[in-house]
Amino acid sequence: MPLIPTKSWVVTQKNGNGWRGFPIGLSAKSVFVAWARCALILGAVIGPILVIVGITERNSDMGTVVGGIALAVVSIGGMIGSYRLPGVGRASRNRVLSLGQQLGLS
Repeated sequence: MPLIPTKSWVVTQKNGNGWRGFPIGLSAKSVFVAWARCALILGAVIGPILVIVGITERNSDMGTVVGGIALAVVSIGGMIGSYRLPGVGRASRNRVLSLGQQLGLS
């Protein structure tokens, strides 16, 4: 994932490990969602590490354990939501129609 993307794509077909699509202008929402998903993945990895560190410390730190659990749960929930929430994981109906017109699709 590039840190500073230069364009967005409309994916029209997925097949196996590849896909087909058309480049469109840069979509700020698409960039934000991609960055947010990366942050959520990072949180889902760091959360369990914090839990393990909190449990294995000489003087167990319950704040670290609870914080790690909360970070993991929020991250995983956010990741699921980023694919399931209407208008976030997929384009809204109006956006789909607008993109279809731009691409000359019926």
